[in-house]
Amino acid sequence: MKNTSSERILLAFAILVLGCCTRAGAQQNGGPLQPAPNGPPPVEPIATPAPFAGNPNSPAPLGDNRAYAPPGSLDSIGPCCDMCGGGSGCPPLWSVEQDVHILTRSRARDAMLVGDSLSVREPMTGKSLDFDIAPGYEGSLERYLGRDASNRDWFLEVGCWGFNNWVSTADALSSGQVTTNSPLGPVTHGSLVSPFQGQIFGPQGQIFGLDGADVINARYNSSFNSAEINLWVRPRSSPDRLVLHPDGSWHRECQPGLYTSFLVGFRYFNVNEQLHLQGSGTYVYDALPIPPQTITSDYYLNTRNNMYGFQLGAELMERDCRWEYGFRFKVAPMMDVVEGSSQLSTSSLGNVVLPPWVTTTQIAADIDLGAVATYKIHPNVAIKAGYDIAWLAGVGLAPEQVRGGNSIASLLSTGSSQTPNTHGTLFYQGLTLGLTWMR
Repeated sequence: MKNTSSERILLAFAILVLGCCTRAGAQQNGGPLQPAPNGPPPVEPIATPAPFAGNPNSPAPLGDNRAYAPPGSLDSIGPCCDMCGGGSGCPPLWSVEQDVHILTRSRARDAMLVGDSLSVREPMTGKSLDFDIAPGYEGSLERYLGRDASNRDWFLEVGCWGFNNWVSTADALSSGQVTTNSPLGPVTHGSLVSPFQGQIFGPQGQIFGLDGADVINARYNSSFNSAEINLWVRPRSSPDRLVLHPDGSWHRECQPGLYTSFLVGFRYFNVNEQLHLQGSGTYVYDALPIPPQTITSDYYLNTRNNMYGFQLGAELMERDCRWEYGFRFKVAPMMDVVEGSSQLSTSSLGNVVLPPWVTTTQIAADIDLGAVATYKIHPNVAIKAGYDIAWLAGVGLAPEQVRGGNSIASLLSTGSSQTPNTHGTLFYQGLTLGLTWMR
């Protein structure tokens, strides 16, 4: 009897296992679910249905007394999200981004450019040359490389941005007339003093027209350009979900989530600047019977910064189907090769030859912060808006090359070369608007 009871138990267990396997095989192969021996047919969806995301004008969803039927074939759904064209398994093969950015930049340090010997004040400094906003361009080309074993996508990006050009002007007027003794006797002239220590006369008594001037005008130009090549590593989104729409059709939709991407690359940064000081004054020789002389002089200072180095970066983005928004960060320690030059011309002497500058190499750094958002208006087209802040340290700025120890007279008499000052700092900030095409 014991053996008979054991055999009956084993037989019942085998029948139960065989029935479960038959039902599972039928579901996996697309066959209909088999009804239970007693009671109504069970409700067994292939996945927990996602919230209704279909057309609100479509017929009402299925009632509570009806079961969600799985799709007949996953091949009919497609590999990409039906709403945005992306999804977990559809990274774009190519992406082209075209942006315009409107930036403003900080001023140079408060170094003296023009002084006044009567009022003992500084009517013009480096901070007197303020900048307005300047439009620029930004573009990038990105190529999908493949997926690694950790389910991350790799991209190669080549980009450039810049082409911004800032121009600032300022004027300084003399507050009165002063008299200076010269090799030809006393001379009456304006009270403005240039960065050349108020030495209005050269070694042979020449008048240069920047010191002792009646008016001095300044014009400051600044521009920058940048190019970079980066390797991006982006984690894939969570697996796409199947959503049943009211019309009874199934659709693939991507799931939202917060993801962090990383980059490593190489960057080149170029900053070119020019400061132009133009002085004009009338000089009266009190002891000589000669007419007053009106002399105009121009002094140009040029700096060129060529910076290059490796950079690291990250993005923290919230992906929500058509929307993607978050923050980005880049840091690049760089080598800065700084070159400088100066030129002097005057209406009384013509061009004055000044010695060449010493080229120097210093450490520089660039840090970029930004907030960005994109929205897909089409599976292949997205619009973009962002706000960026950049900090650039270790730059040779043109107004900061004007130093009191380098008078025109001393340069002409000793022929000493000038070494660029690379202690400048720049802040850039502004709005970015763009369009991205992908396929």
